[in-house]
Amino acid sequence: MIQSTRSIGKTLLPVLFSILVCLVHHYRLSLSAYPSGWDAYFYLIQVKAMVEEGAMHSPDSSPIYFLLKWLSQLTGDYESGFQLLCASMAALFTLVMSGLVLRLTSNNWLAFATGLYCLGSPTLAFFAANFPKNLLGIDFFLLLLFFSLQKKVVGTGISLALSAISHRMTAGLGLLFLGMKALTIRRLFVLLLGGLVLFGASLLVPGLIHLSDLARFEDAFTGTLQIPHYSFVQLLDLSNNQPFWVAEITLGLVCWIGMIIDWILRSKATTGFPGWYRGLLFLTLILFFPFLSMDMTSIGYRFFLTGMLFTPLWVASLLEHRSLGINLVFGILLVFGSIWGMGHINTSQYDPDYARYE
Repeated sequence: MIQSTRSIGKTLLPVLFSILVCLVHHYRLSLSAYPSGWDAYFYLIQVKAMVEEGAMHSPDSSPIYFLLKWLSQLTGDYESGFQLLCASMAALFTLVMSGLVLRLTSNNWLAFATGLYCLGSPTLAFFAANFPKNLLGIDFFLLLLFFSLQKKVVGTGISLALSAISHRMTAGLGLLFLGMKALTIRRLFVLLLGGLVLFGASLLVPGLIHLSDLARFEDAFTGTLQIPHYSFVQLLDLSNNQPFWVAEITLGLVCWIGMIIDWILRSKATTGFPGWYRGLLFLTLILFFPFLSMDMTSIGYRFFLTGMLFTPLWVASLLEHRSLGINLVFGILLVFGSIWGMGHINTSQYDPDYARYE
């Protein structure tokens, strides 16, 4: 009976936090009469064309448009549907990330801490409000991490397919992760075969990753070495108007470096570097590559934000083997940080001035 109650508690914990995240994000977004982000009206035009003309203006197979269509019908208008869509993507991220941390560490406290982190994260709030399509792909990519951790081949394959359909970037991340995780000739051959199938599908299904996407990297690099975390803070002038976001970015950088050191030390103490960690570490080195240019239209901008979303994994990895006292101090800081974040996150200042053009 006690074991059954604990099992139910483990399941409910991520669910409850995801519902809370959805409510908080939706409330914050609904304070504006306009949808959030620079691409919002592109989403709305796509769905409106789908409903009224039977097809989107720009063909795309991502499930995000079908979700937006359904949510718009549920709320009664496209703008409200988009706001609920963004909040739902943040909630799904919280659900899968908390479940992944729970599976990775078997620690209820760390799953609880992950939920708190997502609740007060400015990065998640900004990403969900601006890039819901990317975030859906990342949510499915987290599912891929979850199933690959359990060595569930079918679940991993389905998650890879869903992340590939959702967004091109996460299709690439999924293939790179599995390639580095496998790192044997036989497994790499299977992965290469899967990549060829995906390429073949891209010729028939609009919106999938394609060789033409390499053009996105044409102006992606800079000759100047930079720390992407610092460059992002400078780009949005966060030090003057978003100190809590700066604190989160600093935490993300410190924990990422600490995680790398910790994993390397652990790999030396055991038989080798675990493939799951190796694949994830390889991805973060790409996402935080110090020669990617940083502006609001560059791929380095989205890469950095994507890398920051994995911070709960770095935190959980570092706290997993730490003393109760360290976990308690971090927990207290996290509770206050989440409460502060819920009340002070403001990403709407980076939205276009839609009211000006009415």
